[in-house]
Amino acid sequence: MHSFLSPAAVTAASLAFFVLPVESATAQTCPFIGPVSNYTGWVPRTPQVRTAHAMARFEDPGGADRVVIFGGRTDGGVILDDTWSWDGVEWRQLFPTNRPSPRSFARMTMDANGSIVLYGGRDASANLLSDTWTWDGSDWTLESASSAPGPMAGHGMAFDRANDYTVLRGAVGVDPTGGGIPLDSDTWTWDGFGWTFQATDSLGLYTSFGMAYDATPGGQRVIMSAGATFEWTGTAWTSLPSTTSRSGAVLGGLPQSDAGGGVVLFGGRTTQGPISLVQQTEIFSGGWTSMPATPIAPSGAVDAGMAYDTNSPGLILFGGDAGVTSSSLRGQTWRWNSPGIWTPLSPSLGLVPGAAYDAARGVVVVFGGFSSCLPGTDATWEYDGTTWTRFANPISGCPGITWPPPRSYTSMVYDSARERIVLFGGIGPSGVLNDTWEWDGATWTRINTPNSPPPNGTGHPTLAYDSLRERTVLVSDFIDWATWEYDGTDWVENTLANTPRLFDSRIAYDARQGQIVMFGGRQGLIQQNTTYVYDGVTWALVSPATSPPARDYHVMAYDSNRARIVIHGGELNRKDTWEWDGVDWTQRVQPATGSVEPFVRSRHAMAYDSRRGRMVMVSRSEVWELVTPAASLDDASVNRAKLCAQSDPILGQTFDVTVPAPTGASGGCFLLVDALPQIPPVPSPLPGVVGQLSYTSAVPPFVLSAPCNMPFTLPLPADPNLIDQPLTMQGLVYTSLAPLTGLLTDGLAIRLLER
Repeated sequence: MHSFLSPAAVTAASLAFFVLPVESATAQTCPFIGPVSNYTGWVPRTPQVRTAHAMARFEDPGGADRVVIFGGRTDGGVILDDTWSWDGVEWRQLFPTNRPSPRSFARMTMDANGSIVLYGGRDASANLLSDTWTWDGSDWTLESASSAPGPMAGHGMAFDRANDYTVLRGAVGVDPTGGGIPLDSDTWTWDGFGWTFQATDSLGLYTSFGMAYDATPGGQRVIMSAGATFEWTGTAWTSLPSTTSRSGAVLGGLPQSDAGGGVVLFGGRTTQGPISLVQQTEIFSGGWTSMPATPIAPSGAVDAGMAYDTNSPGLILFGGDAGVTSSSLRGQTWRWNSPGIWTPLSPSLGLVPGAAYDAARGVVVVFGGFSSCLPGTDATWEYDGTTWTRFANPISGCPGITWPPPRSYTSMVYDSARERIVLFGGIGPSGVLNDTWEWDGATWTRINTPNSPPPNGTGHPTLAYDSLRERTVLVSDFIDWATWEYDGTDWVENTLANTPRLFDSRIAYDARQGQIVMFGGRQGLIQQNTTYVYDGVTWALVSPATSPPARDYHVMAYDSNRARIVIHGGELNRKDTWEWDGVDWTQRVQPATGSVEPFVRSRHAMAYDSRRGRMVMVSRSEVWELVTPAASLDDASVNRAKLCAQSDPILGQTFDVTVPAPTGASGGCFLLVDALPQIPPVPSPLPGVVGQLSYTSAVPPFVLSAPCNMPFTLPLPADPNLIDQPLTMQGLVYTSLAPLTGLLTDGLAIRLLER
């Protein structure tokens, strides 16, 4: 262990800057992740909304089973070719060397080799495909088969465990997904090496039907369900007396270890009488049984995906098309457990939800986005960068005095002085709201203030928290343009503010400049690209050299690590990202055709996660994160090691922090300690270092050396003047993996705490 910091040095460093977010860390393991990635841009953390994708369980020989998604169709009819993996907790996008071409209505399932086999589909030009691909857990391989089923889409596939082969049934050369009904379909089997033709039938079923393996003791067969139910006998399809009248449904097979097996069917559309979507869940075990309705369940949809997850036993459901509006595609993740319970694992958000980052607890909090009183739509969600946690309304999903009523167009901020999320207004089932609520991480409390902004100005409120003056600032823009401030007890209107008369503009607090910034909005029907700043007294129009294109319904949030306000999206058709440095606007991410980036987004929500150095954006059910080289990149998707605090930084005690490194690393580890965030990004002061240091100041940082994976111990002075002052640090590893360059950890920002 190495001690080094004098009280005078801590004082000089600590008082240099005061707006850094709180980071209080506890003991944790310190895994080495890998070399630095310098990728800059938006990274998807969940699959995009989609329908007609392929989804299957992959049984990894090493025991790390996964649920895998490939392709499908997303917004605007865009056909995808991405691969995603679900590990029981979170989705992760994979980037294999090889992959199938973009396609929808392909099908895939496990095969006899333990791989996943994918066949056919429809490309972006509506051509039917006839190629076979296999997935081994790390890469896709195009298989060369001497014979194959032929071009098809919307077919059915399932692994027959009793016969140890994959069964495929589909209409050759016909695309019923475009409206036709095949009279004849072929059945083929795949043994892991090649295709074998089995039979032709004239069952006349719609495509996009479901197929799954029935593992019940009396089953041990592949069943197929559309307008009727059939089983595969090994030579032909035989009709079963029990039927369920729907098409486009999704089937998932349960292993015998889970409630004795069986097949679960969800969604689809009716095939008899008026066509409508079905929300009912049924289970097949010799016959179909409708499961009792649950308090919450996925909305009815067609062409979703479902596969069994062994990590947290149950069926995982993702995506589908509700077929109601232009935004009818789904992207919420659900789990179905064998007792018959649906559990949402991620939120599904409507128009303009509220989002704010709780720095004390290190989570993004999301509420709202719905204006109707439906079960489950008024839940509160928290996101820690990996997992979504749902806090359910204790009064069964309808308005009450203990929980905010459902709403859209709401706004939320984090009050760092009182460590509370503040929520205000929006539009609910009964109209415009002007209520004030606070969330402490467990409970919502309504704050009955003596005064409040009136409802006629709060239908589309926008909030920002001024940490210097410890005030939540609200700009009302519905009819009555005004600026209000909330101190945790009451709202007070600033009658001198000269509030800009703009509809649907957005505001954010610039902590470096000590002012609130407003951008965009509308005057009447005309979008604006004006920038205003508010100093606590009045609004002033500024004239930057460069401005983003005009927009409204965009999102704004402050990146405290880089001291920039970030805006993204907006109407009409905006998907660009810009930054405000206090003087001028700069485009941060340039959209590129075919790149990995969010599609056009408006009426979404965004908050900055200062612990991980990520701008987190939520839209409908998608999660995107803006990643920068200077941010705290601390998860495996960006290949960066996490600097690990081993104790809390309490005055008068020691603070331990470890620099992680690979097993057997030689060459030593270093800890760089500073007090200023990186403003602006600068090259590392150490030659040959890969990437950039997250933190730097006008004077060189303290540089300490110690054996890798051993704690550095920093004695902290017992000086009460240092309470809540910031300290920043970053690790550097010289290793055989990078003998001439250094591997940087993420940066760690902490505040000094009282005992």
